[in-house]
Amino acid sequence: MKMNEKMKEVQRKYREEIKKRNKSMKMIKIILKKQLLS
Repeated sequence: MKMNEKMKEVQRKYREEIKKRNKSMKMIKIILKKQLLS
């Protein structure tokens, strides 16, 4: 039971980390596109 809780917590943090990275990747791509266009 305790092990299961810990796994869920780890997975949740992992997902949040991925979301953050995806957001920053999108921002980087947008910035690169703007630089290319200007």
